[in-house]
Amino acid sequence: MGIIKDQVLGNVSGAVGHIVFKKRGNTCFAFPKPKKYTTPLDSRSVSIRNQFRGISMLAHAVNKIDLLKKLWKYEFPDCYSAYHKILTANIHNFNYYDLSGNPVLTPNPGFCLPDAAVDVINEKLIVNTGYFPPDLNIDFSIEKFIITASLFIIKSCEDPEYPPVFFQNKGVKTAFANSLPLQLTINLNSDGIIIRDEFYVYKSWSVLITLDENDNPVHYSELLTWPH
Repeated sequence: MGIIKDQVLGNVSGAVGHIVFKKRGNTCFAFPKPKKYTTPLDSRSVSIRNQFRGISMLAHAVNKIDLLKKLWKYEFPDCYSAYHKILTANIHNFNYYDLSGNPVLTPNPGFCLPDAAVDVINEKLIVNTGYFPPDLNIDFSIEKFIITASLFIIKSCEDPEYPPVFFQNKGVKTAFANSLPLQLTINLNSDGIIIRDEFYVYKSWSVLITLDENDNPVHYSELLTWPH
């Protein structure tokens, strides 16, 4: 494998003869063109491909939430792609085949909210935070706001064989001034989130993120799941 370290050849992409060029970050890599490949159709290979496809969709959904993407970038500043870190973290944690396990939304577990509760009622996701324990070391002079970041799975009401779909949501920024409980509500049929009548929310996972006055993430919570 060759690595092009300067711009003598310009911005090369795609195949040239028997060489394939791929750009990753600011570096262009050259690979030999792969030979003809036949996709295996045995049950194990199909299962592995389906798992990878499902986790890829999950990782794309998480990566689309700008605050979560920032958290992964902060944790891994030298990584050229937050998406690949999210994909790697989830590949063995969540099973797309039976939707078991919990996805990884943040690079670390986050702070614990012992009294937090999540519910889905009348097309709304409702997060009750409970009290924020004093040992969380939240600095209210810096952390001015709090917001939810959520991942959902929706399934078909009519066709049980219809593949589950991931979608993501960043909630509404809420003023955050003390340790008193908050109720944060996401309208699941608001702008940007449309769940058609033939689908329903099967599972959801949320984290709470505190923000400074410039909307930069400071702290984040553990994973809050629904149903519990």
